[in-house]
Amino acid sequence: MLFVGCKNAQVLPKRRHWFRRLVQWTRRDTSTPEFIQGLIGQEQTVGSLNEIWFETPSSAKGEMRFQLTGFTVFKFSQLAALTNNFSSYNIIGRGGYTNVYKGILPNGVVIAIKFYRGEHISSRAEFENEVQIISKLQHSNIHKLLGCCIEGDSRILVYEYMPRGSLHFIIHELRAGVSLAWPKRFQIIEGIAQGVVYLHQHSRPRIVHGDLKPSNILLDSDMTPRIIDFGLAQVLSYEDETDTVGVAGTLYYIEPEFCRTGIMSTKSDVYSFGVTCLEIITARNASTLSPEGQSLVVYAWELWSSERATELIDPALVEPGTSKILRFFQIALLCVQDNRADRPTMSDVLMMLKCDCLTLPVPRRPDVYPQWPPRGLSADDGDSVGRRSYSSAGWTSEELEGR
Repeated sequence: MLFVGCKNAQVLPKRRHWFRRLVQWTRRDTSTPEFIQGLIGQEQTVGSLNEIWFETPSSAKGEMRFQLTGFTVFKFSQLAALTNNFSSYNIIGRGGYTNVYKGILPNGVVIAIKFYRGEHISSRAEFENEVQIISKLQHSNIHKLLGCCIEGDSRILVYEYMPRGSLHFIIHELRAGVSLAWPKRFQIIEGIAQGVVYLHQHSRPRIVHGDLKPSNILLDSDMTPRIIDFGLAQVLSYEDETDTVGVAGTLYYIEPEFCRTGIMSTKSDVYSFGVTCLEIITARNASTLSPEGQSLVVYAWELWSSERATELIDPALVEPGTSKILRFFQIALLCVQDNRADRPTMSDVLMMLKCDCLTLPVPRRPDVYPQWPPRGLSADDGDSVGRRSYSSAGWTSEELEGR
């Protein structure tokens, strides 16, 4: 996994002299302001809460005001105070390496505090990767990182709070699909597509997310989707693909070619987007098998090819057989084609979603999901390859309320 923009946050070694470099990487001094400045890039403004936590009372009543300037470096004691010393009652999500807490700033603004537990090498690597990447992203469909805390072994990220929670929670657990009408689902699908197009084409640096799925999509009060969890993201150079240390991601959302080769591409995100789109339309989990034991992707194609796609569309949708919904169904199938060359780019997908006049290609039948686990990983790795069953953000099926 490559880290750019800071001489102190260089590389996780993957080839020559890997062990010596790994030792050097783990022994870096990460407590200095220069380290944090290097992580987020010199162009970012870093504000310290040592100076702006409480300002001078603004009136005779002694009211306190809170202000964030740029990327804020929090003190551990300040975040502990916001979460009642990281009380379990404040936990709103869990992951393999993380707990996510709800906190309230002195001015009443609610934030999400993501605490990386322990000293596991992957935990530290994903923390730095996420800080480096997401601190540089500015888009309405990307979750906003407000600041971080690095003290001793503690690694903490602070985000905007998303009151609606994750897309996974809305679709599969709340069963709010009854009230999630098609216009809202269209808004969510289009918003996710716009966010991924930004990552692939317009952000600097260009990014492959690497773990796009409903549990990594949060919804604000207006149901606008925000992409989260950049712990596995990869920076692109001039090409649209990059080699990785190993296969990582979540089963059923990882494209077959990535499982075989370990090479991540922008088309990897296209595949994950297609699976996510099918889940939004059908309200079925990607891991749910058909009566014949087929994955959601294969089962969706089988029904679509026999003109029975309406049998899979969420019954909560009014008039599930409308041409608009069936068109999105077909676009999703185009995104999950086995060969990358057969998939559209995300900019093509966005154009298909917006322009009904475009004629869509006929999707081919996807193969059964490849042999599991891939590339020498043990079966003990479970549903999530290279890390765990839940995303590093932890904002998944265990969530207790909005994020």
